[in-house]
Amino acid sequence: VLIVAEKDSRAVINEVHVGINSLRYLSSALSEVYVASGAVLEHIKVQLEGERAIHVGNIFIRQEHGSSYTSSVFHFGGATVRNEIHPTLAGDRCEC
Repeated sequence: VLIVAEKDSRAVINEVHVGINSLRYLSSALSEVYVASGAVLEHIKVQLEGERAIHVGNIFIRQEHGSSYTSSVFHFGGATVRNEIHPTLAGDRCEC
């Protein structure tokens, strides 16, 4: 998933992962997020994997001057679940 919030924009992004309950599988999710100067972005990730699933997620964020990024992650299901967030605050007055 690639998310680009342009200068002074505002957005809410809902990302949903749904799997099949009876299967054993790997879900490897990657989101790249760019938040330009003055932009405000709320990113909501909902993980609804099957009970035998392995979910590994990474979110890489780059924020510019005066931007705001909020991440909320909700996990339901999965045998093993991991999510990592990697922010880069490239300007001053960023909120993450």
